[in-house]
Amino acid sequence: MSESTPTPAETDTAPAEPVRSSATVTSLNRKWVIKMAAIILVLDLFGLWALYDALWAYPKRGANASEYLEYQLLDLLAKNKSNSDPSIPDPAQRLTQLKKQLNETGKLDEADGLRVRWLESLQLISHLNANATSIPRDDFRGAKVTTAAERLDTLTKKWTRDQGKVDPPKPLSAFDIPSQWAILAICWSISGWVAVTLAASAGKKFRWNEATQTLTLPGGATLIPSQIAEFDKRKWHKFYIALHVKPDHPTLGGKTLEFDLLRYEPLEQWVLDMEKTAFPESAQDSTQPQPVPAQ
Repeated sequence: MSESTPTPAETDTAPAEPVRSSATVTSLNRKWVIKMAAIILVLDLFGLWALYDALWAYPKRGANASEYLEYQLLDLLAKNKSNSDPSIPDPAQRLTQLKKQLNETGKLDEADGLRVRWLESLQLISHLNANATSIPRDDFRGAKVTTAAERLDTLTKKWTRDQGKVDPPKPLSAFDIPSQWAILAICWSISGWVAVTLAASAGKKFRWNEATQTLTLPGGATLIPSQIAEFDKRKWHKFYIALHVKPDHPTLGGKTLEFDLLRYEPLEQWVLDMEKTAFPESAQDSTQPQPVPAQ
């Protein structure tokens, strides 16, 4: 070791002094596995929540909002005794025409303004088609629409309260449904990455020969204390240690190997045993409490 550093027992966040183990092959730390499993579960649940919102909750809210706008349009046409046909056989084309008119003239009358809002609300939930706007029709919500007057009567009963007070539903924004798909993708991508990490970690094994203090790495290479130039504990508080291998090692010469002491048990105990053999004085010094600087 190039310098003395506190052992795990000397810092609140570092690994505790390892319990002696007779194991010769590492296993995954149970607490770490539980933590990873909990992360996967939480991310998967958030993803399912976003999926529910994207496929059911937000489309239903959008369908209600568009139905309310349809009610407002039919009610306006009825009150104005308008001769305008409330049926829209080709809503996509009609929306394009109305937007073009708005761009050219800078204004729309009240009825056409409602038509634009109604058709745009249907577009947000992927129902900008005749089964949502033509009369007569079998509405995509399950209702059978026969006439404009009958539809207005049905919607008036649904969207008004006593004394004619209206209870409007909250409309969707253009980002509501896409954002849920984005949340789903992010949550499940991270969950998948954690699951792959967990599976990959389970497939790695370190082996230990107590008699010769030989550490066999997952790839098959071996290390003994005399082959290690430095036990670098700068990341000790994060449960990591880096071993700087001497240049004369047959396969790992000059390399720096970083080990996760939290993930694998009892790897920490084996590494400390190797350090005590390779650098007995430094290992002994690192067990002593470090002086507290004067204030």
